[in-house]
Amino acid sequence: MDTTVEAAAPEIYAPIKWESAKDLTQRLSIAPSTLHYLIHAEGFPKPAQLGQRIVRYNSAQVDAWVAARSKEAASDAVR
Repeated sequence: MDTTVEAAAPEIYAPIKWESAKDLTQRLSIAPSTLHYLIHAEGFPKPAQLGQRIVRYNSAQVDAWVAARSKEAASDAVR
């Protein structure tokens, strides 16, 4: 009788990459005012308050938002 128990592999989580508003506007090629508009009107991911004066955006959430918008634009173009 074999009583060997295999341990489950530990789940590995990727570290969260945070971006400042300045980095984000440069990466997306948008103005800071456009970023402000997107946050309040277009469902853009909200920034996280990481400290008293530190606000950062989760890169994975931003990338997912951009991908969703790209997918919407592509489906609208096909119609």
